[in-house]
Amino acid sequence: MKRQVWLLSPTPLITPEYDNQEELYNLWLNQLDEAISILTNAENQIDFGTQDLIYNGDYSKWAKFCNLLKLKIAARMINIDLQKALQIAEEVATSEAGYMNALGDDFIYHRGIKYYGTLEEMWIGYGGQNVINFLRDNLDPRLRFIFEKNGFNAEVVQAFIDAEVDLPPYVEQYVTYDGDGNFAGWAGPGEPWVRYHGIPLAPDAQLEGENDIYFNQGSLFRISAGDAEKSYAGTSLYSEKVVRTSYDYTYPTKPGGSVIQLKDNDPPLNVVLGSSAETNLYLAEFKLLGANIPGAAQDYFDQGVRLSVRRMDAIADNNQMPYYESDPVYALEKGPEAEDKAEAASTKLKEGEIDALLTQPAYDLTTDGLEKVYIQQYINFANTPNDMWTLVRRAGIPKKNSNYLAWEDLLSSGNEITLPRRFRIGTPTEDSKNYENELNSVTEQGFTTGTLDPQVLNTERLWFDKNNPQYGAGSNN
Repeated sequence: MKRQVWLLSPTPLITPEYDNQEELYNLWLNQLDEAISILTNAENQIDFGTQDLIYNGDYSKWAKFCNLLKLKIAARMINIDLQKALQIAEEVATSEAGYMNALGDDFIYHRGIKYYGTLEEMWIGYGGQNVINFLRDNLDPRLRFIFEKNGFNAEVVQAFIDAEVDLPPYVEQYVTYDGDGNFAGWAGPGEPWVRYHGIPLAPDAQLEGENDIYFNQGSLFRISAGDAEKSYAGTSLYSEKVVRTSYDYTYPTKPGGSVIQLKDNDPPLNVVLGSSAETNLYLAEFKLLGANIPGAAQDYFDQGVRLSVRRMDAIADNNQMPYYESDPVYALEKGPEAEDKAEAASTKLKEGEIDALLTQPAYDLTTDGLEKVYIQQYINFANTPNDMWTLVRRAGIPKKNSNYLAWEDLLSSGNEITLPRRFRIGTPTEDSKNYENELNSVTEQGFTTGTLDPQVLNTERLWFDKNNPQYGAGSNN
């Protein structure tokens, strides 16, 4: 990243030089320190009140957010200047301004009453098996806030049994049958967990016939009753309700069954631009890396996970995601237990879930602590992809052959795909009045311009990324 330096003068400067990235990091750190000093001495500050759309004029929370920005910079420096990164973390952990440590500290951009996010259909795609399996195996509630349920509720399962069509094997493994071969209930963790399944990620996986259950679902999982015909997805999509609340959803029912829709529920979009969860997970990381900060890594970690789950639950609630309060298809069943089943199948956070989650071995930092912290940062960044990309580059996770959340080799024609680590840089042209400075900028960085070659975009890296591990290699530290 580059910054043009514009001088305040009567005549605009149209040939500015460019600061390099190291200079910018130092500049931003100094500016953040200055901002914290001003914000924590707010006696003579103007009270903006509700005109401050983030914190309603609470300068102390802005100061804490500045400390999160310092941690973001420090995290990017761990493989370029670890000692300085640790120093920054120590400054934040002992700052008189404090650090973000509660949901009320989170930087949430509340869009206007008529803003619902992008109105365009996104179809981001299905979740990967590695991530969904990890979340489901650990009964991590964030599974339900990041992904949508598949189409196989009890009614649909029974419809497949009646039609004598095979269920997806990853669904069928959780089905229990009565003496007549009909659906009797769910095995294993039950609803809502049994409704989440991922797909293989490698392009070559699509060529294997055994994977038709993932890549040919429209044909395999189609049934009819009379003149009605429907197909069902056995795997879980990324939930578009996270990024656009103007999103209608039709609940899966049997062919010819009830039509149940969630529509015309378009709350204003909330966008997370910084959180207390992120702050605590950074502090856990820096403690493990050797920072002299007061708390224990496990305590920071536990607090980070708690806040991450609660923030995602709050976003799901605000965005009125499908299934949040109940699963309305179960409410259609006959008998007094229908409403109980519907509520049990809801995706909202339930009492005791976070405490149970933190007892799982994958959430205990006694072994492989740093990788486990990075995995939690990865999950926490599921809805902020720029942060996730930065993490994946600097931490080398998901890690190949991990015992927890493993990298899946992205094989195409038997060869692993080379993934870029930066975007394409345009080629300076001599008709630009600032041609020399633009050319010096890309030359200093060692960038080949105008190319989309992934090998070039992988090896010619941004300053913070130069010493980072390759994708999937695990941490350097």
